[in-house]
Amino acid sequence: NELAKILVESHCSDEVRAAWEAGKQIGPHVADLVRDTARVRNLGARQLGFANYQQLMLESSEIPPARLFQILDDLERLTESYWTAGTALTAQIGEVRELG
Repeated sequence: NELAKILVESHCSDEVRAAWEAGKQIGPHVADLVRDTARVRNLGARQLGFANYQQLMLESSEIPPARLFQILDDLERLTESYWTAGTALTAQIGEVRELG
């Protein structure tokens, strides 16, 4: 969609901000539809014996939920030090900008 393209490709902060704000305006107009869709999908999944739509999709993709969450936990553990270092670096950059 056009807003996503602007958010990804634009180098103009005013344009990006306008696209971001426009994207936030859409939520109230589609919220009921999104909730209704989630309810129907979850109902269908429960009728098929699954806890919810997410579980249905994971199992249909041959990814047991327990295995997916184990992979995500491993990923978090393996990347935590990089995340911490990146956060510290971002804080330092902010401090330098304030001085500059």
